[in-house]
Amino acid sequence: MSKLTEAQANSYIIRAGWETMQNPELRFGQALFNMLPGEVTKDIIGNPDKDFFYDDSPLTVMDKFTKSCVSGRD
Repeated sequence: MSKLTEAQANSYIIRAGWETMQNPELRFGQALFNMLPGEVTKDIIGNPDKDFFYDDSPLTVMDKFTKSCVSGRD
């Protein structure tokens, strides 16, 4: 699986936060997941320990995102 650098991850986090402020019906995990490249998300889809799309808690989303998608954060 391809992983993001810290700088790339931070950029996606900021964009997802902005997206949820502009569209309150979106969950943070949903916004973040939807903007990530497919090669980053392909191995986490459907895995409850890694997939953060449906999580309601931003803290849970960030934990799963950094462990699953950011290089050096395993």
